[in-house]
Amino acid sequence: ERFGFKTVKARREVLFWTVGVDETSGKFTDCLIEDGRNWTCAPTADTSLTVTRELVHGQPVADSSGFALPLRAVAKWRWWLLRWGISLGNQTSD
Repeated sequence: ERFGFKTVKARREVLFWTVGVDETSGKFTDCLIEDGRNWTCAPTADTSLTVTRELVHGQPVADSSGFALPLRAVAKWRWWLLRWGISLGNQTSD
C-alpha cells in the first residue's frame, strides 16, 4: 500500500490516506509542521493506520514508538517495476 499525506499547518494537523481509496484514513494532531515535506507528529490512536508520523525531506521516518505499520521504503522506479510485475530482487532503500 502507498500512503498520501496532507499538512494543515494552521491547525497543526496531518491527514493521511491509502492511495487509491477515496476517503481519509486518519489524521494526526499536535504536529510540528515546517512544510509539506518536513513534519513530525505525536502518536495518536490513528498511528496504527499508517507507516509513519514523520517526514524529513519528503522521506518517511520509521516510527520508533512501535505503533505504526512496518515501513518498507522503495524507490519510485522500483515500485513501478514491481507494479508491472518486474522484480529485481528484494532490496529496500533506506
